[in-house]
Amino acid sequence: MATSSRPVHRSHEPGASAFSAETRFRAVIEKCLGAALFFDSGGTVRGATPSGARLLGYEPGELDGTDGFEHIHPEDRDRIRRALTALVATPDATHTEVYRGCHKDGSWCWLEARAVNLLFEAGVGALVVTYRDVTAQQRQDEERRQTARQEATRELASGVASDLNNLLTIVNGYSELALAELRSDDQVRQMVEGIKAAGSRAAVITGQLLALSRRPISQPGIVFLNAVVSDVARMARRLVGDDIEVVAPLNDRPLRIHADREQMEQVLVNLVVNARDAMPTGGALTIETRKEVLGPGAKGTDGAEVRPGLYARVAVSDTGTGMTEDVKNRIFEPFFTTKEVGKGTGLGLAIAHGVVKHWGGHIEVETVLGRGTTFCIYLPVFGATDISRDAGERSTANGPEVVLMVADESADRP
Repeated sequence: MATSSRPVHRSHEPGASAFSAETRFRAVIEKCLGAALFFDSGGTVRGATPSGARLLGYEPGELDGTDGFEHIHPEDRDRIRRALTALVATPDATHTEVYRGCHKDGSWCWLEARAVNLLFEAGVGALVVTYRDVTAQQRQDEERRQTARQEATRELASGVASDLNNLLTIVNGYSELALAELRSDDQVRQMVEGIKAAGSRAAVITGQLLALSRRPISQPGIVFLNAVVSDVARMARRLVGDDIEVVAPLNDRPLRIHADREQMEQVLVNLVVNARDAMPTGGALTIETRKEVLGPGAKGTDGAEVRPGLYARVAVSDTGTGMTEDVKNRIFEPFFTTKEVGKGTGLGLAIAHGVVKHWGGHIEVETVLGRGTTFCIYLPVFGATDISRDAGERSTANGPEVVLMVADESADRP
């Protein structure tokens, strides 16, 4: 009897076959879709791939049955709801949106969501939405937009300031001529003096506007930061009043930077004035210097990359009202201010940012609403710092005093 040499095909058990098919299906979904969530027509989550759940900080299955709009920033919900309504009405349609999603820990991230209407597709019956985290890209785009806005504002400020400056030259010039002709007891003299004083204050503001759009005249040299801070702290004690304590802990060795001393003093005075205004009921103001090494990957508040190296750090801290995140993100914009009309030009921090950046440094800001704010200025250390304090770390206590003009429109108050 002849025997067959054909191979014998054994059938798999039905359960094992079904399990294998489902496993393959889930693997294909995960590999092809990546981070994906499945929704019904009302926006309720009906499932998620493991990477889709992890994108928002959840474990697989935790999102099932939740309202998808709960995971969307309140300011974006109406827009996404309108997009959902339009998508549901059109089978097989696709739509892409970028919005802020809520992570399980409460933080927000930017997501690019591409949705496909497969509600009427056999075996699917859902809106399939794939996600990509674009937080870093959004941050970079916002930094570019902010830089463009600042440049446009500077150009506008330059043109306005130049025209204003020409007019103020006439106003101030004629005021001086009129004062020269008026007797000291003339009733008109007081009015002309008021015109001259207002014109002088306006000239200071136009000077600040011009400083935003072009490199200010400077006298660069080696600046001993501890000496600058000592002088500013002494001035601050007169400026802030008796209800604010001023302390100035300094680095134990001299810190040398390459900058313009007068500009650095003006930057610090602007920060001191802001700190004073943030503490209307009193508090503590600290101006501290120290040496710090910044490694690769460090960034300033504006998101710009910081060159690694040895830096001199001066921190101006207050125990005042602090700032919200929205305010913090805008503080270096020209003309942005939270002060009342007539009490601030919104130029101080914009100018400070420009000056520090010009000398190769950057500014970082730390703030807690209701507890206070710290501005940290980082400037590259110039050369070695192990020189004698007597050789250069000298205060101007026995020399000529530098008089700084601080924007204060107190003359406009009743």
